[in-house]
Amino acid sequence: AVLSATVVFGVGASPALRDLPKHVNAGNMELTVAVAPISQITDPGIITLSTDRYVVFPGKASAEIYVHRTGGTGGDVNFVWWAEASGAKPGKDYVSVKPKIAHMLEGVDSLQLSVPILANPLRKHTELFYVVIAKPEGGASLRSIRRASVFIMRPD
Repeated sequence: AVLSATVVFGVGASPALRDLPKHVNAGNMELTVAVAPISQITDPGIITLSTDRYVVFPGKASAEIYVHRTGGTGGDVNFVWWAEASGAKPGKDYVSVKPKIAHMLEGVDSLQLSVPILANPLRKHTELFYVVIAKPEGGASLRSIRRASVFIMRPD
């Protein structure tokens, strides 16, 4: 049986296999290692409002709200933002902002949101509404400042 296996493998083997050296000197061998590409681990970061309160002075046409991304800017991220009424009324003091999706592209670390302020010469008091950010996507998370008060100052 051993003889027949030797004949089968010896005759049927390719010439390259039959010509292998019987003794291999480890000093003459070169080791080749295929290195798999290492994918870059990117951190999408943490999204936060720049402050928890904004002031809109008389004559200003909009409240400018700043969102920052810290701890990384890897990949595109999205979040939802909107305005919530309080003493200030949508349609009277500011333009209503229903939930919208904001996009921060890879490498971007800040974004400006704008809420139009309506001129109201009859405004007798400082009015207040809120801007809220939520539901981050793309791997980002939210920091503690997710809601900011926006004060609309009365005309002097």
